[in-house]
Amino acid sequence: MAIRMKRRHGFRWMLAGSFLLWAACARDRTPPQNLTLAVASTGGTFHALGEGIAEVIRREMPGFNVNVTTSQIAANPARVATGEVDLALAHSTNTIMALRGKKPFSRAYPEIRALARVYDGYYHFVVARKTGITGFSKIRELRYPLRISANTVGSFMDYATADILRLHQISLQDLKSWGGEVLHLSSNQSQDLMQDGQLDGFVTAGPIPVRYIQMVQVNQEVNVLPLEPLAIAHLQKEYDVVPGKIPAQTYKGQDQEIPTVLESIYLITSERFPQKSAFQVARALEQHRDHLAKVYAALADATASYLKNTGSIPLHEGAREYYDSVKAP
Repeated sequence: MAIRMKRRHGFRWMLAGSFLLWAACARDRTPPQNLTLAVASTGGTFHALGEGIAEVIRREMPGFNVNVTTSQIAANPARVATGEVDLALAHSTNTIMALRGKKPFSRAYPEIRALARVYDGYYHFVVARKTGITGFSKIRELRYPLRISANTVGSFMDYATADILRLHQISLQDLKSWGGEVLHLSSNQSQDLMQDGQLDGFVTAGPIPVRYIQMVQVNQEVNVLPLEPLAIAHLQKEYDVVPGKIPAQTYKGQDQEIPTVLESIYLITSERFPQKSAFQVARALEQHRDHLAKVYAALADATASYLKNTGSIPLHEGAREYYDSVKAP
């Protein structure tokens, strides 16, 4: 009887020991963490870029799940500020408007922080050459019934287009009264409709040459309208963009350089994002830019000094710590 009791106690000690060992292992195992990265519409440049960024973060941060979710691009700054998403791709102009509480945002979001400047986008106002439109003043002169997409609602392209037309004494109502139409579609959708002859033009922004414009040029000639000094000065003051020029011969049949403005695309988060995680995300972008360049060629030159240059948008301290640790090339 005593021997049986002894065995029973021994079995209990074995069970207890096994449980403690399992519990210790469970504590040591870090459960996978979920990050949400907001981009734009499915099928566009931002979505492909977001998937590429998610992949390099997974490589750099084992155990992290990065979920890429579609979004309205102009809303992304507010979404990261409120914690609805962890990370987002956003236009510099929308982000600055969110920081300052300017339209379309109802209040300021000072919590926003940049993790990286990803690439610079040049503003393009593209029209079919057969329209005869070579400048903005020509639209009013011809009272042309222009069917155009001003890009998505609330985007920099949307606001800038309305402002540029207004500076040339053209309202959106004028275009409609002349028989035209103003739509708000993504660059991808606009390209398809213009190729099908359902649009006379569209507005887009991106590194040059913009592939949407090149795709349209497969079956028709286009003009990219130059911005006049007054418009450039206005956009600089209102949206914190910088002047730029599209070099001659960037597009087929383009003999002269085209004055315009450019803004940057940023990967953003909030100040609440952990410093260690921000450091790792910055390292993922800089260390794996060769992989990102396969997704988007403009990222091939995204060195630490480039990624760090976020202009008026405060850089997250974790990202700053990483970029400062990298020797300039």
